[in-house]
Amino acid sequence: MYRIFDRKCRGELRMREWEIGLPDEEAVQTLEKAGYPSILAKVLAARISTNTKDIEAFLHCTGSIGDPFRMKDMPQAVARIRQAMKKGETVAVYGDYDVDGITASALLTSYLRTKDMDVMAYLPDREAEGYGLNSAALTRLRRIGVTLCITVDTGISAEKEAEAAKKKGLDLVITDHHEPRETLPCACAIVDPKRRDCPYPFKGLAGVGVAFQLVCALEGVEKTKALLAQYGDLLCLGTVADVVPLLGENRVFAGLGLQIMEKNTRVGIAALLKAAGVNNRALDATLLAFTAAPRINAVGRMKNAMPALELMLTRSKARAELLARYLCTCNDARKREEERILEEALPLIERQNLLQNRVLVVAGDDWADGVIGIVASRLANRFSRPTIIISFQSDGIGRASCRSFEGFPMHLFLRACSGLLERFGGHAMAAGFSIRKEKVSAFCVAAEIFAADCTIRPLLQIDSQISKEELTLDSAEACAVLEPCGEGNPVPLFYLEEVLIQDTHTLSGGKHLRLSCMVDGYAFEAIFFGVDNLELSIVPGDVLDMAISLSVNEWRGTRKLSVLVRDVRESAMFKRERIHYERTLRGEEEAYRPPRSTFASVWRLLKQFDGGRFSPRHGYGALKRRIPQMRYTQFLLILAIFRETGLANFSLEEEVYVVRLTAGLKVNLEESSLMQKLLPPIKEYK
Repeated sequence: MYRIFDRKCRGELRMREWEIGLPDEEAVQTLEKAGYPSILAKVLAARISTNTKDIEAFLHCTGSIGDPFRMKDMPQAVARIRQAMKKGETVAVYGDYDVDGITASALLTSYLRTKDMDVMAYLPDREAEGYGLNSAALTRLRRIGVTLCITVDTGISAEKEAEAAKKKGLDLVITDHHEPRETLPCACAIVDPKRRDCPYPFKGLAGVGVAFQLVCALEGVEKTKALLAQYGDLLCLGTVADVVPLLGENRVFAGLGLQIMEKNTRVGIAALLKAAGVNNRALDATLLAFTAAPRINAVGRMKNAMPALELMLTRSKARAELLARYLCTCNDARKREEERILEEALPLIERQNLLQNRVLVVAGDDWADGVIGIVASRLANRFSRPTIIISFQSDGIGRASCRSFEGFPMHLFLRACSGLLERFGGHAMAAGFSIRKEKVSAFCVAAEIFAADCTIRPLLQIDSQISKEELTLDSAEACAVLEPCGEGNPVPLFYLEEVLIQDTHTLSGGKHLRLSCMVDGYAFEAIFFGVDNLELSIVPGDVLDMAISLSVNEWRGTRKLSVLVRDVRESAMFKRERIHYERTLRGEEEAYRPPRSTFASVWRLLKQFDGGRFSPRHGYGALKRRIPQMRYTQFLLILAIFRETGLANFSLEEEVYVVRLTAGLKVNLEESSLMQKLLPPIKEYK
């Protein structure tokens, strides 16, 4: 049963801007002649080049790794650590509690232990100590005899903590990959490729990548290949999870690491993949990011992250299995807390009319600090604007997590209003800060002022258009060679035009949506992950444009095409056909007369709405299921002919038609002046 009414009464489609690529036809043909499948050639032509050597190096992840000594302060870092080795000092590796920080901590700790160093790893407690270096934690480390603290994935903004550590006689070697501030901390060495004075050419390393380069510098650059084989799985996991560009060195780390994980990974990662249900499925970066990474992150979000670090370090299979199950339990708790926060945040947004603002700032009490970042990401995607979630505790201090879009550099905004904040840090697209409750109003004003000077573009980049003939398993397999995919090398995204929705089904209790679709007579199924249909209200009869990706679904030895929906919008076809219809009415363009059987079908449809409200777009969608060849222009022409001949009257109320049919009236449609303008029909629709 079709619901044919206007979307004004329903959920709004998303407000992202689509940037649809138009690959150079000559470049595509060149790549096709070189043996690349057509759909892959479109993506390669747009993203890389037509140089087959460059393409093969990219596809096989065979790029080079930079010289670690080109990083600013690397010689000083190596010298101080070697001094600690020689003197037998007690060393602490201080990491962050996310996947990048945990894998970086595991990598450096593992390496230093192979040198028989007295080394311990330390991850701060998110709730008790917060993000970054913590002065009290550094004091405790010094009291138990630590004389050198090496940071990984953290420390670049810890000026106060570094100064306090120096006074206590605790040396710091800072390795990080976050954006530095104007003033750097006081330390023996600060290794961060994003330092303004760092000549290292590749700026996109994750924290684990910087830690690996430190190990290469300590061990000797000539041993890089052996070190990649030893630590590639940790490198891959941290790099993929931290959403850094999977280009250059990161692509080498991810590609090699995925191979290691499938063959001979450490027992902790193997146990986690098994507990996550990966089993014998082909492992790629996307699967890794949605299975292992959230479970590692969940421990630091809900509790202390040390069990996740222990999982990365343990050599005991039994212990690894126990820890992996614990991580899965934490992930389940994280999901429940995420839903609780969403259930509280959405009514706040509505009651406080927050969507009138350029930047969405939502504040609540006692929300889990480790989960608000996920909620911020979901709300940013849902409402297509920079989003900041603040959670206040009993002490009146709020911890915030931010997600942004191109055009609103979050780290620069926080720097601009730093006088309102207790502390802050992060990137252009994701950041965090602490703030006192009484300063939130001023902060919201500052956000609107800053945003007024920005051109915020929630942009969805689409590689190219796709035809129904390309919706095949072969196409999905061709796209798979672009793995590992992620930031900087996203899963290929295609534009599919004029998709008729035939049916909808919710999955997993409404968390996902399955769509039965048709394009020009070709039927297929598509999955829209992470979408509650209450948000979009997609109904049978909708005609939508889709941004989709293709993947291979393998189950019990059978491989099938899987179509995944990334975004939808009302079809651009409606605007084009409406313009064609209006020009036809003015005699500026020609159109074919619809077949007589189509007039009868439209009349039967209108009879269902006599005296009621009717949307032409959804009426067209309802008929198109039975008459896939019918164009929207022809549907509008039929309505116009019915109106001209007096068979029907349409009055416009709130963007929909109110239909009133004339009972018992018999007319000759051929006498309609509009009908006489139209070209004869080519053939009857079947």
